[in-house]
Amino acid sequence: TSSGKVRGIFTSETVGPCSGDGSDWGQSWTTCRPQLHAAGVGTYLFEDACENSALRPTTVTEETVYEELQALGSVFGVDVQPIINDMKADFDQAAGLVSSSMSGAPLKTVWLDCVGRCCEVPEGHEEQVFVGGGTGAPNMLMQEAGLSNVFSDRSGNWVCVNVSDVIAADPDVIVVVDAAWDTAIDKIKWLYNDEEFCHLDVLRAARFVSIPFSATTLSPRNGPAALDLAVAALHVRTGSQTESRESGVSSFSPYFLQYHTSCQLCPLSMQYVVYDDATDSAQNYNLCTTTSTTPQPVTVTNCGVSNTLASAPTRAITMNQGATEFLLAMGLEDSMVGTAYLDDAIWPKHAAAYATIPVLSSSYPNETHIMAQNPDFIVASYSSAFRAQYTTSSGKVRGIFTDETIGPCSGDG
Repeated sequence: TSSGKVRGIFTSETVGPCSGDGSDWGQSWTTCRPQLHAAGVGTYLFEDACENSALRPTTVTEETVYEELQALGSVFGVDVQPIINDMKADFDQAAGLVSSSMSGAPLKTVWLDCVGRCCEVPEGHEEQVFVGGGTGAPNMLMQEAGLSNVFSDRSGNWVCVNVSDVIAADPDVIVVVDAAWDTAIDKIKWLYNDEEFCHLDVLRAARFVSIPFSATTLSPRNGPAALDLAVAALHVRTGSQTESRESGVSSFSPYFLQYHTSCQLCPLSMQYVVYDDATDSAQNYNLCTTTSTTPQPVTVTNCGVSNTLASAPTRAITMNQGATEFLLAMGLEDSMVGTAYLDDAIWPKHAAAYATIPVLSSSYPNETHIMAQNPDFIVASYSSAFRAQYTTSSGKVRGIFTDETIGPCSGDG
């Protein structure tokens, strides 16, 4: 890449060189499908991701999903019609559910995929968030679920939009994508820490639906996911109770959200929430006891190096076991996006919490893996966790960070 990072999979050691028709697309990268074919390996790429964007469907619809199924069915000699029939039934039920329950009134919906790191804007410009656009699978799922996509007029599977555009839309429901590398609850906490978002009814009433990332791309899960989107959206909007299809799409317990937002700028107040969770209660959580509603900057001087934090870290990485167990002992597993380098088994009393945190490496992770987690704080037991890369007298490369991410590492501190 332009920053010197290595991307891609195949090289001339296996099927390359990857060039020529079917490989060159006028980009900085090429693909190796013709070369795989020549090596006796067939390939199939979903059409909404075609290398040549002109070959992608203008708009992804349920028919797009069926066509992909039929194509793969023909390859493997499988009758996919029963799968298609089941999906159609789910799609039909989903659309009718919202329409009848809302008496034809639309449920304005924002599909929130990513905040804080996916949309680069020049310094001084308004912050943007990554949302479902009007031509991809997210829009298809919302449409099939009977939801009205606020950004259906924006071309693309996903698009960057100004934060003010989301606020001006005043959505009824926010669908939040959940992924191991970017959890739904992290995005929700980000919303509750923004003064402008705090004024929206959708936050006051905690009208959030979680969808796993794996259900947001073309797959046989799309039908059940659309139905569960409708069910969950109605649940948080009206308090209705309908059995789900277990696609992974769900609402949150309001008590869970109250707990996770209790230390944010505008903690959730249950008085506006119209739904409940019979399997949960407020007694299961110890709410934040801070009396300040505005995060206060904290300056920390540690080992002669100072830095100022605008608010408490929410995306921490720990390296080395002592650092990890320190944060777990403080109950901060929900504020940790990664951990690395255990010396031995984690202290059993913290094993359950530790199991919820992504393990980046059994030793020190590389800088790319660290920065990909978008951390806002790193805690380590040893200075080796912060070293710039260097070569020892025996020719071995040590250290982690280079100029490709945060370097050069020189100067005071």
